[in-house]
Order: sequence, then structure tokens, then C-alpha cells
Amino acid sequence: MLLREQLLKIRNRLTQIFTPDNLLIHLLQGSSLLEKLERMMSSGSQIIVLYVDIADFHQVVQIHGEAPARQVLNLLRSALNHKAAEFLNCTGEKAVENLWGDDFLMICQQKTPLTQQQVNKISTVLRIALEENLKPELLKLTGNSLKLHVGCSVIKGSCRENHKQALYNALKEAQKVARGTWSQQTLQLLEEFSELLTAKSFNILYQPIVSLQSGEILGWEALTRGPSGSYFFSPSVIFNFAEEVGLLFPLEKVCRELAIKNFGQGKSNQKLFLNIHPYTVNDPNFVKGETRKLLADSSLSANNLVFEITERQSIHDFNQFNKTLSHYRSQGYQVAVDDAGAGFSSLQAIAEVRPEYIKIDSSLVRGINTNRVKQALLETFVTFTEKIGCSIIAEGIETEAELTTLCSIGVHYGQGYFLARPSFPKPAVSSKSLNKITSLSCCNPADVWQKAFPIGKISEPAVQVD
Repeated sequence: MLLREQLLKIRNRLTQIFTPDNLLIHLLQGSSLLEKLERMMSSGSQIIVLYVDIADFHQVVQIHGEAPARQVLNLLRSALNHKAAEFLNCTGEKAVENLWGDDFLMICQQKTPLTQQQVNKISTVLRIALEENLKPELLKLTGNSLKLHVGCSVIKGSCRENHKQALYNALKEAQKVARGTWSQQTLQLLEEFSELLTAKSFNILYQPIVSLQSGEILGWEALTRGPSGSYFFSPSVIFNFAEEVGLLFPLEKVCRELAIKNFGQGKSNQKLFLNIHPYTVNDPNFVKGETRKLLADSSLSANNLVFEITERQSIHDFNQFNKTLSHYRSQGYQVAVDDAGAGFSSLQAIAEVRPEYIKIDSSLVRGINTNRVKQALLETFVTFTEKIGCSIIAEGIETEAELTTLCSIGVHYGQGYFLARPSFPKPAVSSKSLNKITSLSCCNPADVWQKAFPIGKISEPAVQVD
């Protein structure tokens, strides 16, 4: 029984380490492709990335055995080296790699740059050409022809990414094209999105987070918007699309860079809240200290930054996640859990992460002045956070009545349109909301009866005599 438990632990650990993406990065690191790619990228020419795999290859192995299956793979490698290179009009250096099983990757320099639509057509036409080229030899060997999955993508000569990250992103894109998980519409949008990402054409707005006791500004949340009139103006579209096409890490990197660069001057104790996806925290490029490099060229330090972890995205391995967070906290960064109350794992995330700030989702703030259940929840949250030594930030405050209720409950900080709309440069807090906070504070200078609290706090046990 003990041996079985140990084996299960080993299996679980390996599963955490060797996810498909981690395994893919590991394989790329062990190949000669990266060296060749670096030389190609240095020339500034466009690079074609071609991904090919054989449909139902496992049936070839089961029916014909391993030796014929290896011959099939050799035929495919040969066809990629000759037919595909000729078809793609490659120039200069090219490389073909058998990543694993029946998965092949080819990179080559392109004589003339291709548009995204041309690349889409190449994927289909090249699949037909390769299948036809292989057909005679396959019929001799197995008695059947084979169907291939083919996907193309490009790495632009002007690409500024690390060559390993650029190849990884292009390979993931080509895989999705090959497996039909991306529609033509997605591919067309990808071209526009990639151009925005390369040019860093995103706008950063700042919204203040205000003390509901004094009206002072605790800090600013950096919010991303796309160009006006673009399909990618909305932040939800920007980040959901980036996650779908595997570009979330480079997108968040650009957003962090712009948020820090454009922050401008502020008080030395004010915070900048940066939204971070839980997966990004474990991104190797993020761990290496890219944020610290950005801070070195700004007026901010690690003590000014709060990583806002969205609670809507589940964290699968809290043990590893906390190890990484400890690394950042030791440098002075703080952590906030965002969207608390909007998902199913808020309490677990708060208990495991132990954030300095808990941001209450706007769904719990909306109409709180007329909802006793929401008031009770927020009162409980305030008591809870004071016991564990962190602060509450209520998001989405839109009315004076909501602000009044939150102040009376004793919520520490607030954020929302009633206080100030997101803007650039950093906006001032509205005079109406400041006057309201000040008047409520003056009514209770000693914070007496400002928030609800359990009667157990003021009750005393009665002396009883039989």
C-alpha cells in the first residue's frame, strides 16, 4: 500500500512538471532548431514554420508493426526536406525536426514575405501536395495512402521576441491550424492582433483606488484598451483572444511594460495594481525578472507594485504557485486576489495565497444599499480580513448610496465610476465622492459605530449565583 502511494505521488508530480506545453518547450530546447532559427532571425527575413502530423498513425503501428511505421516517418521527413521546401520557395537555411512520434516541424527562410491569407492557403495546398507525393511509396509499403494534418505560421523578420518563445508561439499556432481548432475568421483576426502586439498599440488607462475612511488614493489599477474602432478595443476580447491563440504571455508582458512606462509621477507610497493571469506567474520569462528590469527605468520600485491575481482563473497547483509568489514577495511586491465572490474558489484562493488585498467583485457591490444579504457578506469579509491582516477593496462603486453603505460597513478601499472613471493620464477623484467620504468620516471621528460587528465583541459574561 505504501509503495502504491509513493508511485501515485511520483506520477502526480510528473504530471505537474510535464504538461504538454512544458514538454514541448523541453523538446525545443534539446533540438538544433533553436540555433538555426537564431541565425535566420538575425538576417531579418520572414521565417515559415510548418507543422505536420499523420492522421491515425497509431493504426499504422498496430497493423503493420514498428519497422514499417519507421519507414513511413522517414518517407515523410524526406518529402518535407525536398517537396515542401521547394513548394514553400525557401531560400538559405532550412531545418526539419521529428519532435516526437509522427509530429514534424520544419522552419525555412522565405524569399518573399507572405500575408496571413497566403499562409492559410499554403497549409491546405501543401497538405494535398504532400499526400500525393507520398501516395505511391505508401501504397507499396502499407497498401494504403495516409491523411496528413498540416499547419503553417510565420515568424516576422522584425520579431522582437526571444527566439525560443517566438518558435514556441509559431508552433502552437501552426498546430491549431493543422488540427482545425482555428477558423478562417480566427486566423484573419490573428494577423490584426499580432500587428497590435508587435507595435505595442494598446492604451493603458488608470483608475484610482481610494480610502473610504480618508479619501486618499491608495494606488491605481492599470487597465488595457485596444485602439478605438478596432475589434480589440474591449479588454475582455483582448485577453480572451490572446489566451485562445496562445499569446497571453507576450500580451501581458507588453501591458506591464506600458503600464509601468506610462505611470508617471506619484506619491512614493502609492501602488500600481497590475492584472496577472495565474499561468503567467510561472512563465519562465516572467520569473527571470523582466518586471524588475522595467522598474529600473521608472520612478517605481517593487514596493509600489501589487500583482492582481484574477480569481476567475483557477489555480491548479497552489503549492508551486505559492513558492513562486514567495519569491516575488521577498523582493517587496504585494499580491491582491481579484474578483472575489465572482467564482467558486474565492475562499480557497484567499486561504492559500494569503493576499495583502482582497478585491470584492462588482456583482456583490451593485445595489448593496438595498440588499441586506450583500451587506452581511461584506460585513463578514471586513471582520475576516482584519483578523488575517489584509484589506478589502470594493470594485464597481457607481452610486452615492453604494458608497455610503460601504463606508458604514467599514470597507477599507473603493474603486468605481462614482469615484473616478479610468483615464490617461491618471484622473483625480471626483469632488462629489470626496466630499461624501469626508462628511461620513467627520460624523464618526473615532470610527464609533461605523461598521457592524458581532455582539460577542462587547458582551460580558454575567455572574451567576445559585
